[in-house]
Amino acid sequence: MVAIKNKINLFKKRFDLSFSNYLEKKYNSSHKLFSSYLSVQKNYYLKGGKRLRPFISSFFYKSFSGKSLSPKYFIPLELFHQFILVHDDIIDNDKKRYGGDNLWASYQKAGERFDKKTASHFGLSLSLIAGDLAFNQVFNSIANLNVDEVKKLQLTNLFNQAFTKTTKGWYLQYLDSKSSIKSSTQKKFIYYNLLVTSYYSFYLPIKYAAILSGSDITDNKILHIANSLGLAYQIKDDYLGIFGNQNKTGKPIGSDFQEGKKTLFIIKAYQLASKKDKNYIVDNLSKKQTQSSFRNLNNIIKCTGSLSYCQNYQQQLLTDATKNLLKLKLNKKKQSEINELIDYLFHRNS
Repeated sequence: MVAIKNKINLFKKRFDLSFSNYLEKKYNSSHKLFSSYLSVQKNYYLKGGKRLRPFISSFFYKSFSGKSLSPKYFIPLELFHQFILVHDDIIDNDKKRYGGDNLWASYQKAGERFDKKTASHFGLSLSLIAGDLAFNQVFNSIANLNVDEVKKLQLTNLFNQAFTKTTKGWYLQYLDSKSSIKSSTQKKFIYYNLLVTSYYSFYLPIKYAAILSGSDITDNKILHIANSLGLAYQIKDDYLGIFGNQNKTGKPIGSDFQEGKKTLFIIKAYQLASKKDKNYIVDNLSKKQTQSSFRNLNNIIKCTGSLSYCQNYQQQLLTDATKNLLKLKLNKKKQSEINELIDYLFHRNS
């Protein structure tokens, strides 16, 4: 796992150099005030993040073609990711990311010099515009790639599909967060997260690599791999949101409970809980969490067997993904590297 971690870190350094150069050119303006606010975005985008989606795409590009490609070719994936994160934080009413202020909070602080009472809305408004700008830059960056027009069109359509899937998933997840836990099911959890996490975190990077490399891998093969990896990744992400270390994740632990997010952990806990614990979940989900309520919800997840169930289901998904990856018939070295990558993704603590 050390080898793949080193590869990711090396890629990140090279990618961030290309990304910084891109942002320096595109996020600039002769208008001083506008330029100062663009600088907030540039600095935020470069502040944190593992660049996993560009890395995954670069990794699969090399697996498909046997060649390496400059990190600048994978900038559209990071821009789309930043668009997702900015909007996701607004939806979740969250002002923390990468262990500090997110873009909303950063702009809020800038807005305090105008009016402290309206500074939060000021920050929300500018971060929303910033997210839209990042989405627009996805297509500008594709237009500037040194690839033929057919591939540019394919990539443009790919991101349009990803946008459609993700926004549909957001709608459903947000409405679900406002509904009672009594109506939540594993089937809904799977459907919503196939639309969001699986599609944009795994299908999109792998399909992007397939288009760039000219690979003839079928959509069904990519979907089978992406669906399993995406659901497993979401379960791991939700685990870290409940049981993780805030200093390592950079996100407030327990915020999922407060937001009423229907993770598989809380869904199964409710289904398996006693009547007393069911009532406790209903009474405390979507409420501001105290140390006591957070600890009690954690204990219910553990004691009902929900934690074990979710971890076993995650392992089943990873086994399915590994079997489907074998169908790509890559050479032994590449297959070993992919297995190492999967191992790294699902043994992370942030």
